[in-house]
Amino acid sequence: MPSNADYEYAVAEKKFHEAVTDLEKFAALQEMRSAAPKHKGAEKLRAEISKKIAKLKTKIDKQESVPKSGAGHSINVKKEGCGQIAVIGTPNTGKSSLINSISNANLAVGNYEFTTTKPEIATMNYKGTKVQLVEVPALITDSSKGKANGIQLLSVIRNADAVVAVLEEDKAQEQLNILLNETKEV
Repeated sequence: MPSNADYEYAVAEKKFHEAVTDLEKFAALQEMRSAAPKHKGAEKLRAEISKKIAKLKTKIDKQESVPKSGAGHSINVKKEGCGQIAVIGTPNTGKSSLINSISNANLAVGNYEFTTTKPEIATMNYKGTKVQLVEVPALITDSSKGKANGIQLLSVIRNADAVVAVLEEDKAQEQLNILLNETKEV
């Protein structure tokens, strides 16, 4: 502490050293800056305090911008082979049938919507190389807002190396629009 600092500065400095959280330290530093001597001999002290405030503010802002963990569970599919392809589509478009026909998988196929409820994994052999296929459960309008576990499903798509969209011929444009709208943030 500078020899010519007053009692207010000493109290603020003590608060700073006793502070536990970043917000407490930030508040104490602001008190220190306002109570610091204003004469030319204390310029270095004021500059150091301002520098600490700037660093702490940056740290606090970063902490606030990071999403809280545990806000929701995520689905993680471990990559295997030379690449991972996410197979996406709207309900009942034949994603499982396509994967079954190009791999040795035996995924459940049904004539009703949402037959697939979690990502299903299959492996395809392409020119002697193993490629992982991940069937993503159906995406619907507002999946990107959390409907039908959409946010977790989008994380699977985000982590894939490539994406294949399966569309019905007579509804292709409508289904493509839904998929593009829901995956535009991916």
